[in-house]
Amino acid sequence: MVLQVAVAVRFAAAVPMARGSFTDVTDPGFSVPGGILQFSATALNDGDATGWFRICVIRVGPSYHEYFPNPLDQVRSEEAVHCSTTMSLDPGQTMTFASNKFRMMSVPNETFWILLTVQQQAPIVSDDGSDFTNLTVDELMPVVVTNFLA
Repeated sequence: MVLQVAVAVRFAAAVPMARGSFTDVTDPGFSVPGGILQFSATALNDGDATGWFRICVIRVGPSYHEYFPNPLDQVRSEEAVHCSTTMSLDPGQTMTFASNKFRMMSVPNETFWILLTVQQQAPIVSDDGSDFTNLTVDELMPVVVTNFLA
């Protein structure tokens, strides 16, 4: 009985937190080589406190070296990330981010992650204007775009 009361008091005094979830995600599904890939995602703060939200589109595969080997290009960064600015959302508010920074390569398909991150405290702005964030992943949607011509 004492344990049940202690657990109930703990949950009753829980700290309000921002939590995020996607309400809508749009991806191209199919494309032709060189075609612009248009992604869109809408996120909702379904928590009970204000939080700082960011949505990112990240290309995660395939490795271009697998399809386009080049002995002169041994060290090449294949990370491709496009993120929204970090926005403050009150409970019940939404934000939408659209990305058209990626083009379809001449590969059978490409895999992307659409990532929603949430931070409980405001970002810390440094002297050079960049911000330091401590975001946690609230939702991740894998998306595969298939080449029409493959």
